[in-house]
Amino acid sequence: MNNASERDVRRILERAFVPRIQIDADEEVTTLVQSLDHKSLAEMLNSYSQIGDVTVRHANSMSHVASNFVIEFLAEETPEYTAAPDDFEGILADILSDTSRTEVNGVFEEWLSSIVSPTDKPPFETLNHPVASVLAVSSKTQDPIEAFRRMIEKSCAPESITPYISNDYLRILLFVHDEDTLAERATLEFEKIKQEFGSCCFKLSLGTSNHVVNDENISQAVKDITLTAVVPFMEECLRIWNEQVNSSRQGLASRLFTVSKRYLNTPVKLNKNVLRIAAQNITKKTSNAQDPIAPPGTTRGNYYVDDRYYFYASSEAQLRKLADFAVMLRDYKTAFSILDALKKDFLSDKAWGYLAAAQEMAAVVYLASRTSMLSLKSFTNTIEPLLDSAVYSYISRCHLPGRALRAILSTVELIASSECEPLVASQAATWLLKVDTESLVGGAGVVMIRQRIANLYVQQNRQYPDSSPYALILTPHYVSPSSSSVLKLQTTTHILA
Repeated sequence: MNNASERDVRRILERAFVPRIQIDADEEVTTLVQSLDHKSLAEMLNSYSQIGDVTVRHANSMSHVASNFVIEFLAEETPEYTAAPDDFEGILADILSDTSRTEVNGVFEEWLSSIVSPTDKPPFETLNHPVASVLAVSSKTQDPIEAFRRMIEKSCAPESITPYISNDYLRILLFVHDEDTLAERATLEFEKIKQEFGSCCFKLSLGTSNHVVNDENISQAVKDITLTAVVPFMEECLRIWNEQVNSSRQGLASRLFTVSKRYLNTPVKLNKNVLRIAAQNITKKTSNAQDPIAPPGTTRGNYYVDDRYYFYASSEAQLRKLADFAVMLRDYKTAFSILDALKKDFLSDKAWGYLAAAQEMAAVVYLASRTSMLSLKSFTNTIEPLLDSAVYSYISRCHLPGRALRAILSTVELIASSECEPLVASQAATWLLKVDTESLVGGAGVVMIRQRIANLYVQQNRQYPDSSPYALILTPHYVSPSSSSVLKLQTTTHILA
């Protein structure tokens, strides 16, 4: 079995770190979409969410081409994270049940993709929090402007706000023209909508008679939303954050911030409406929303100890969001510098989930940003301390073994698929051993992990230590590529059961 290529691993990780957009559609839109054989508007738009190459502006104002850029539309809220190791075993069992598969490598890539792309939105993992929201109203609605206004007010209502998810995200208005209504009337109505709500408004024409035209219209609408709203909004956030938040914590300001948090419990005042300002700059409209008010509760610094979150308007939450946006736009060097600074605050506040997530992501973006061979010194001084602390926090402090598994696999696979010194691959193999010894997976997952360990040794033309049990279990018969690799993996699973 060959290792996944660097391109494959990067593609899997980049697909996990995409902008996510919440969908809220009225009943008329949902009915029209379902008449076109789609479950929901989100499912329909996701069919066209692969944008291709997109030119993005990084925090240093330099342009960069992000290849195979993807966005993801979310249909509904997802639950808190409750996954156990057996969940990943079940996913792998489902993948292996596909009898048409012939290569283990494809099985592992699909399994890895499911592990690194959880859909839940815990407080500490803001990469899964929405970047924007699409509010969709049909042209059949009696008063579309009033319908949009009600949806906006509903999304801003106190009962709709989660304290650790920013409510100042970009709101995109999508006017869905049902072709059963007059085109002229829909055009006039859409112009009124833009005059009322600003420039972040889009029209999508759908009909039941011409599916080819529908495909073209949907694809164009998704591209327009991405290129003229979502990406510019994220770029604007990066620019504002970089100027107003990140710069205020350099040099002397950084030291003052730490002292004020630890001893005075009065953090440096920073602009708390960065997303709102960026959204106003994009939509060309001023928001009437009130400034966010931190909820009551016991805090350590800005960290709510009992509920384990940072309020979304806090400096820490905004800086983490800055790092997330940098990752989504593939500005990995900016992301690493922010995450590296943030982990000190998270450690001081004993915000273990935030600390582990920041360290995990710092290790990943450090590897993703490298263009030269990874040396043993870089691995030992930078990657290993981040990974060690992240895994310890996930397992011992947060009781989230699935996150520990993701941290190890993401880091090791990036190392295995890139150019590195021989001893680095050997060190990476010891981290895969931890997956086994910590029982982060079971059954077929154990076999899969042991095969990856064998690969790392074979990749460097090294032998297993004679005392290693893997030398007995993972014979060349099970690690060599062949057309029946999946069958052999299944057979090995039964042998070890």
